[in-house]
Amino acid sequence: MASYFFKSNARDDKKTVHPTQALVRLQPEAPQGGDHMPGRTRKTSRQFEKDKAAFFNQCKAQHAVCWLCGMPIDYNAVKNTTDDSFNLDHLYPVSKHPELQFDPAGFKPSHTSCNRLRSNQDPPTPIGTLSRQWINTSN
Repeated sequence: MASYFFKSNARDDKKTVHPTQALVRLQPEAPQGGDHMPGRTRKTSRQFEKDKAAFFNQCKAQHAVCWLCGMPIDYNAVKNTTDDSFNLDHLYPVSKHPELQFDPAGFKPSHTSCNRLRSNQDPPTPIGTLSRQWINTSN
């Protein structure tokens, strides 16, 4: 349960709340050194940042579509700001396969919303090649 106290510039011990006092929530300090996420080492490197930038530029030049839904991505929007903006996705979730985080072969273009909906699920299984067209789309 959260703890609260009143922060005041006045040095009095009165229990009344004055309009100049602000209600401040006490939050526990996060452990230092990555202890707050045991088992996860999501560090970055200069090479990883270069690989991400190169992948983004390649996708933008090719007008690559979202690998999850197949719709176009808005490459002019700032990354990760809108649902249709570019978001770097990994073929295998980093939470399950942290050893593949820096592998550019696993980078996939996606919408921010599609990547958020996918969460840390494994990649979708393809249905394979159809033997014939089952739906007549010419009508």
